[in-house]
Order: sequence, then C-alpha cells, then structure tokens
Amino acid sequence: EGTSVGGVFGREDAFATQSPRACDDSPMTISMTLDAADPGVLELLSDPVAMRTWEFVRSANATKTISELVSVTGLEAAELHRQADALLAMNLLRVIRARKPRREVGYRATCDQIVVAFDEHDEEIVSRLFAVGEAVNRDFDAVVERHADPEFHSKAGFRFQMCGTYRLSN
Repeated sequence: EGTSVGGVFGREDAFATQSPRACDDSPMTISMTLDAADPGVLELLSDPVAMRTWEFVRSANATKTISELVSVTGLEAAELHRQADALLAMNLLRVIRARKPRREVGYRATCDQIVVAFDEHDEEIVSRLFAVGEAVNRDFDAVVERHADPEFHSKAGFRFQMCGTYRLSN
C-alpha cells in the first residue's frame, strides 16, 4: 500500500474521535474518514449543494427534517431527499425517528469534520481530488461574490477565515 494523505473539511481541527450514541442528542463524532477510492465519495464531495446541506445540518447541531431544510434552502424536497440518501450512504448523516412534536423523520450529522484518505501514488485519485478542490474553491468564490457587501469594513481587518488541514501518514 502507498502512503495515504488526508484533507480535512469541517470547522474544528481535532485529532480524537468519540463513539456516537443512538439517542437524538448524542454528540457528533469529531471526524469521519472517507476513502477517496470508494464509490460515490468524490462525487458527493464535489456536489456543493449536498455539502452545504450537510454543513447546515452539522452546524445546527440539532435534528433537521426535510421540511425544515426545504424552508431554509429553498430546494425541492425530492432534491433534499436525494442529498440525504447520499449523505446517509457515506454515514455523514443519521436518521432520527419521528416523535412528538416532530411528525417526520429527521437527520443529524454524524461528525464535525470529514477526513478524506487516499493513496498519493494513485495518479487518477490525486487528479480527481485536485478537481474536487478546484470545484470547491470556485463554489466558495461564487458564494463570497454573491454575498459580498462592499460597504462592510471589519474593525478586525478581515471578514472571514477559511482554512484546511492536511495530514500526511504512512
């Protein structure tokens, strides 16, 4: 086996994991490792709408239903169900059964960050990961441009910070 390299997507730089529990308010695992060679992983990571949906559910740190996601995102319920199915398949979301007062099943994030592991000697995977990174950067730039406020002047000297963590391991 070659050396694997991981890129981390998420808000915290953490090194330990916790075991998720089955109850509704259980804490998220700090990180979930996905193998870039597994079917569907790169496709999901390069889907900016699905990843924004995961980020919304993750950052809410609460159970969210498709109806709630429809009202917040403006996306069609069918599209959100497709995204939820893809995120469930990768174990990035879990289903929470319906119970009063919530009359429909909900979803919670299973982790706070996503770690992508891959073989750095596999040129095809590396090339696809660079393409995913470029697509994420283009989407990020488009979102910033769309929501830019030229009248905003931060006293701290910056408006936001985006960072990534990369770990090399043998």
